Amino acid sequence: MWLRFCGKFARKIDLMKDQPDPILTIKPNFRGCILRTRSGRTLLQQASDEAERAKRIPNQLTTQFQTASAGKGFVDVGIMQLIVSDQLLMTERLLIRRFRASDGLDLYEYLSDETVVYYEPYETYSEEQARQEAIDRAGHPSFYAVCLRNNGKLIGNLYLGGSDFDTWELGYVFNRQYHNQGYATESAKALLQYAFDHLGARRIIASCALENHASWHLLERLGMRREGLQLQNIWFKRNRQGEPQWLDSCLYAILKSEWRQD
Repeated sequence: MWLRFCGKFARKIDLMKDQPDPILTIKPNFRGCILRTRSGRTLLQQASDEAERAKRIPNQLTTQFQTASAGKGFVDVGIMQLIVSDQLLMTERLLIRRFRASDGLDLYEYLSDETVVYYEPYETYSEEQARQEAIDRAGHPSFYAVCLRNNGKLIGNLYLGGSDFDTWELGYVFNRQYHNQGYATESAKALLQYAFDHLGARRIIASCALENHASWHLLERLGMRREGLQLQNIWFKRNRQGEPQWLDSCLYAILKSEWRQD
């Protein structure tokens, strides 16, 4: 799976930098949340403005969602409270949270794997590059770390980036040791539900190589439909002769009106 904006090239967002009147307290409100600054100013942040809110609030201050699983997978029961935490979403087996600067080693474990990054727009990472990537992602609101709930192990990541016309792009990369266990489907389903319910998403898209069967099978499990096939439209790697290795790519999408929670 490749991303329109991969972490290696994504712009770092330096939250709260150079703000003379930083936010000190956050209180939930039926319209969103109430922010109070050091000088005592009170601001109302609309719940529908989630992307902008993520840029303005330090990333350790994020919304905690409590979820229930009654034999139906991920079930969202709404925003319960705002806490000083980087916890974001929980599913039956997974915790989906913001990245931390300390996630470098877990990130290196799978970004150093040639098989994992074969269809990605970057080469394998060194340990130092992975450490820096974790720092970069900790300041970027579009990247989500996927961790096991039972031990906190980071096993992969999701990407959800917004663009024009209320359209968001989904991406995912997972540690090969945790493939074929349903983790990508479980986490992506939760993130799509979150996007439709809380980010104002109208349409979510994703693209992958036609020969990457595991990737487009995942998208179809999520209920996304194939909208198009582009022949030899992109390349990320070169062969031993230095020639581009052209890929055929599939475009998938799903509308909010089509989304059905199992």
